[in-house]
Order: sequence, then structure tokens, then C-alpha cells
Amino acid sequence: MKRMQGYRFRLSPKHTHLDHLNQALGANRYVWNKLLAMNLFRLENKQPILW
Repeated sequence: MKRMQGYRFRLSPKHTHLDHLNQALGANRYVWNKLLAMNLFRLENKQPILW
């Protein structure tokens, strides 16, 4: 039987690091939403989705 293990941790970034982290997360969200829109469009037009 396999045992799965997870880790939890908390970030405490300084103000300058927090700005960079927010910028990176915003860019990640933009890319995710763009690819989601592309795949939904492809799915509606019966094309294979992109992974």
C-alpha cells in the first residue's frame, strides 16, 4: 500500500518580495486563463485540446 505525504508551509515575504510574487502570480493567472480560453474554443469546434 502506498502512503502519500504532503507538506504545508507559510510564506512571510518582505514588501519588495511580495511585489515580485504578486507580479509573477498575475502573469501565471493570465497565461492560465488564455490557455483555458483557447482550449474551450477548440473544444466547442470539435478540435483536440492542447496539453
